[in-house]
Amino acid sequence: FFFSSRRRHTRCSGVSWARRCVQETDWESIYSSCDETNIYEWLVTYADIQPEIQKYVRSTDKILVLGCGNSRLSEDLYDDNFKNIYNIDISSTVIEQMRLRNLQRLSMEFSVQDVKSLELSLIHI
Repeated sequence: FFFSSRRRHTRCSGVSWARRCVQETDWESIYSSCDETNIYEWLVTYADIQPEIQKYVRSTDKILVLGCGNSRLSEDLYDDNFKNIYNIDISSTVIEQMRLRNLQRLSMEFSVQDVKSLELSLIHI
């Protein structure tokens, strides 16, 4: 895994946390044990992929972020003028955390869903 976190926490830190996430199915307990300072980027940060995103994605395109977790990816996209962002995660805990964290990003949407059985009509794409 390539894993970076802006902050680290005993229960939710680094590669050991990433391995635990891959093996554990109870995402609710994972996210309920993390506070708002624990933000995780699984592979890369937005800054790492920003040139490619800006090259191939128009600001008016709809962006679906599957398994958004509590990553800053959606926030960074939004702040970079991509406003049609739909975030999905299986954890209702993390979706509520993300909704609260992004109240000022008015057009960003969040939905509790399992990517194995998506209900696209719920996310307006």
